[in-house]
Amino acid sequence: KKYRKEVILVLSNPVFQFTPQSCSSKDRPITFSFGKPCRIPVKIFREDQARNWYNSIIEQLASLYDNVSVVDASSEFCDDEFCYMEKDGAMLYRDQGHLNVAGSRLVGREIMRIIDNSKEWK
Repeated sequence: KKYRKEVILVLSNPVFQFTPQSCSSKDRPITFSFGKPCRIPVKIFREDQARNWYNSIIEQLASLYDNVSVVDASSEFCDDEFCYMEKDGAMLYRDQGHLNVAGSRLVGREIMRIIDNSKEWK
């Protein structure tokens, strides 16, 4: 704040109990369906205690400073029913909890919206 910096904190994205490789058949010559869609119920994500603890700390910290904005990364991965590891045919994760380039771009777009809409960043 002393140096008049704008800060963006990002809330956690969904973490899955399976790998992208276990649910995607994109690179396999033969596709088998094991009834494992690349998604989890949003309720599981919203009730995750570790996520809620982390996010509450981030939100409390952000509320102390007027130069801090918060991005909820889950908005790009979840709808009212599910959180998805894939979106529009593109895998968004490199493992159970870490985003790949495509997933990072989704979160990056949200960050850019804050920057574009804030006169402080210009």
